[in-house]
Amino acid sequence: MNRRHFLRTSLSAAAVAGACRLSPRAFAQNGKSRVVIVRNMDMVSETSEETIKSILSEMVHEGVRALVGGDATREKAWQTFLQPSDVVGVKVTGMSPPMTSHPAIADAIAEGAGFCEIPAKNVVVFDKEDRDLSMSGFTINRGGSDVQCYGTVGRGTDFIGYEERQTIRKDTAYHLSRIVSRECTVLVNVPVIKDHAYAGLTCALKNHFGCIDNPNQFHKINNCCPAIIDVNRDANIRGKQRLIVCDARAVQYNGGPSFKPQFLQPYCAILAATDPVALDTIAMEIVRRALARGLAPTSDPTST
Repeated sequence: MNRRHFLRTSLSAAAVAGACRLSPRAFAQNGKSRVVIVRNMDMVSETSEETIKSILSEMVHEGVRALVGGDATREKAWQTFLQPSDVVGVKVTGMSPPMTSHPAIADAIAEGAGFCEIPAKNVVVFDKEDRDLSMSGFTINRGGSDVQCYGTVGRGTDFIGYEERQTIRKDTAYHLSRIVSRECTVLVNVPVIKDHAYAGLTCALKNHFGCIDNPNQFHKINNCCPAIIDVNRDANIRGKQRLIVCDARAVQYNGGPSFKPQFLQPYCAILAATDPVALDTIAMEIVRRALARGLAPTSDPTST
């Protein structure tokens, strides 16, 4: 099954699944890559933040369970990816709120880590800067026995910082966050799905630009290529990333990466995978279809 056939068959199934209240669908490419989409359309009309948090938590756990497959319980599913000795880095995206990772997804991942007997303090929710996390609804926390939450760049003396030694791959040179290189043994990637003016898409692969000190340097250089590839090949990222849980409550299909509400469509989903290329392939098709609907004339029935 080639990539094009994979996209065509999997997205057709996803469109059917979208009518269901809570419907996981898993798509595999000859058993090599598996992407799960869990959708709950109740979020379209739901206004209670507590209910939305509950829905998202259930979707995350169901997505991870479906990713493992079989008759796995949610506890056993999480234990497939995490071990008691792990220090789990949860890489969220806090840029351009409100199109950011929802804190409830990070909470559900921390709960999943608890199923694996990982102490809460050994779960670190992070992004590039404290201020981005705060603006996105996360509570900064350093120390104590609760889940940790902070940026590589903090305020005052609260500065984790980057490795002094630069990583160089041909034309790509950067300093990696010490959260990634020194603190965490495992990464769980929590991207969103947005159009990106330079890269075309920001999702699982590009979310790791938040792990380096100079992402803006690569935006206008050949559309972020090969910088995205090089960063994702870093042993501290590629070797530690065990799971991707994509926040697909909505998709921004144009005008990104800055938040443009006029180009937003609800999708009401969580995507789960271990392969960032497979997940981004699905995400790109979701953006393409949203763009086609969003730019269609209002009198065209295909625009609904």
